[in-house]
Amino acid sequence: NFSISALSATLWEHGTVEAIAPEGTALYINDRGQAVGRSLFGTFLWSEGLLTYIGADRNAFHINDQGQIVGNIAIAGAGSSAYVLKDGETTVLPNLPGATGVIAWGSNEYGQVVGESSVGADARYATLWQDGMAYRLQDLIRDSEPRKASILLHVAKRVNRKGQVLANGMDLSEPGVTKVYLLTPTKRR
Repeated sequence: NFSISALSATLWEHGTVEAIAPEGTALYINDRGQAVGRSLFGTFLWSEGLLTYIGADRNAFHINDQGQIVGNIAIAGAGSSAYVLKDGETTVLPNLPGATGVIAWGSNEYGQVVGESSVGADARYATLWQDGMAYRLQDLIRDSEPRKASILLHVAKRVNRKGQVLANGMDLSEPGVTKVYLLTPTKRR
């Protein structure tokens, strides 16, 4: 029998529980055992037993196996933008035109980052960042795909090492039904 606080991000290993962030939530852990999350004191990285706060102005939603952290960061007067944190250096990713609420949800070891961009009050677009550019994922679906005109992708959650992207969206022929789509690149990088 054991008791733990539901308000702390914890690590359970070999039958013991260790708090890794007071009054916080861990959001993702990579294969190297590094975790990111948020506590009362800000966004954190937990790595090799050490807790490091990386900022109160940002959220971290993913850390890949190279230690690259992605999420969103507050931009004064402009909403939020997606960012990448690697080796202590933050890079703010470019926004789609008109986007003010932008979040990066995932990344792979090749530097591809996926997430979502909000444009106006009602429009959300699944977004891919690659080679310093932001792309509306919808626009990257090949024109010969018969379902392209009926699918609207809202958010891209994960990208693997093959460049395959998991995205949520709607098939306009079935209004109100959210679906998960697997997008597979037709060309290798």
